[in-house]
Amino acid sequence: MRFIGHTMATPGRTVYESIDCFRALGLDGMELACRPGTDFDSTIDDARAVRMADYAGYNGLPIVTLTPYAWDINHPEPAIAAAADRELRRALHLADLLRARFVRAYSGREQPTDPEGAFARAVAGLRRAGAEAADRGLVLLVENHPGTITRTGAATRRLVLAVGLASVRALYDPANVLQDTDEAWETTLATQAGLIAYVHAKDFDLGSGRRRARTVGAGLVPWAQILARLVTGGYAGPFSFEYEKLWYPQDLDEAETGVAESLAYVRRALAGIHTPPP
Repeated sequence: MRFIGHTMATPGRTVYESIDCFRALGLDGMELACRPGTDFDSTIDDARAVRMADYAGYNGLPIVTLTPYAWDINHPEPAIAAAADRELRRALHLADLLRARFVRAYSGREQPTDPEGAFARAVAGLRRAGAEAADRGLVLLVENHPGTITRTGAATRRLVLAVGLASVRALYDPANVLQDTDEAWETTLATQAGLIAYVHAKDFDLGSGRRRARTVGAGLVPWAQILARLVTGGYAGPFSFEYEKLWYPQDLDEAETGVAESLAYVRRALAGIHTPPP
């Protein structure tokens, strides 16, 4: 597995500072959020983006994944859906410049009054973006995410298969599913088998009557079991620490401490997994 640092772990820092942090932690690459209010959003100048990629590569910490926030690809209002489509396609262009491999995508918002229409519009939008991803040698990742039409493993599998492109795969985030649904992690993982190209690692508990972010292995997500199932199932792709310092600053230490603890836990867990001989 390649261990990836997510810039959600380093709010308020520049891309360059995040690269330095993740390199010092011994990570293998970076997942870069593309969002307003940071020094990397969709309006960034191409040349500036290339300079960031050059710095990352020079320091041995390539930018592996770009994560935009284009929620509305399945919006019933065409103008809103078109704006989300432009945002996602701009992310594909930037990922190409960054020499990244993956772009995270939302499947579109849940629309309880028109679920099949929402699904059909998501398929069409992801099929268009997925074709461009294929042309650029990129993989579009559909995440299990609250508030979207892919909250569960089954919903994600249905959408990815309906899109029908090798350039559109699943992003497995067990913490999201366990927090947001009643689906067991075993079910999510088994249902998405063969479609998972990327994993987000984070943890949480429900102390004090609210969701609290935790380092990997210190919360409710059974990461040792999940890792064992992933490894014995042949998963060898990126493992991105989506350390939620951005959203839960009161719960988590700085990345130098919390991501380091998460990485150490995962390495211990992997060391204890016995894989069958080839």
